Amino acid sequence: NRYLDPHSAILRLASKTETPEGVALLAKMPRIEKLKEFAREPNPVPLTVLARIEADIELPDHLRHAASLARLFGLRMTEVFQSLVDGFDFVQQSLRIPAKFTKAGRDEVLPANAEGMELLRTLAGEAERRDHAKDFLIVYTPLGRDRHGKLFQPRPIQNARRAWSTAIRKHGGGYRYRFHDLRASYVTQIAHVATAATTQSLARHRSPLTTARNGMSGSTPGSPRLLGIEAGTT
Repeated sequence: NRYLDPHSAILRLASKTETPEGVALLAKMPRIEKLKEFAREPNPVPLTVLARIEADIELPDHLRHAASLARLFGLRMTEVFQSLVDGFDFVQQSLRIPAKFTKAGRDEVLPANAEGMELLRTLAGEAERRDHAKDFLIVYTPLGRDRHGKLFQPRPIQNARRAWSTAIRKHGGGYRYRFHDLRASYVTQIAHVATAATTQSLARHRSPLTTARNGMSGSTPGSPRLLGIEAGTT
């Protein structure tokens, strides 16, 4: 449906546009029906599952760091892997996500708590050691060498769906969680200790109904401290 919307807009524009001879570019606007979409309820990843994934050193570092970043800031997958070192503000204790990578299409500044700051410092330090001080916070370095015999260089990541699927098969207890479900975990845990307005603001939801849906569905009890949230500090 996201592809059909711009195509429909183009056709509508063509139907209202004429050639220099006065002939419509599109004589008749075709009927374009939307495809049926199936609603999927938010499914927060249990904190016990997240703890096992983040502690499993057999999993790729970029996957474990990505899960931690999403858990602590409620980031979408694209936002996780497009986060830059220069978006980390030590003074304001925050992480800025550029507008072109956010769903709302605007720059968004996300506050970091103590655990979030520690993670950002760790990732920034690793970037500096890679001599990529202005690089992505999370990168992937393939093992081995290229055809010229040189070690592979760090490269940005588009997504981590395969690595995430492996982690969930190993630690998910038979349940299928999407990477995006980490946002539901983030919202749920904030909702345990913050007001509805604060939860909506930190979740970056336009509608409070979306926040309520993400913050209540499938909630798994767990300590807010595991998520890096403490009562009164959000």
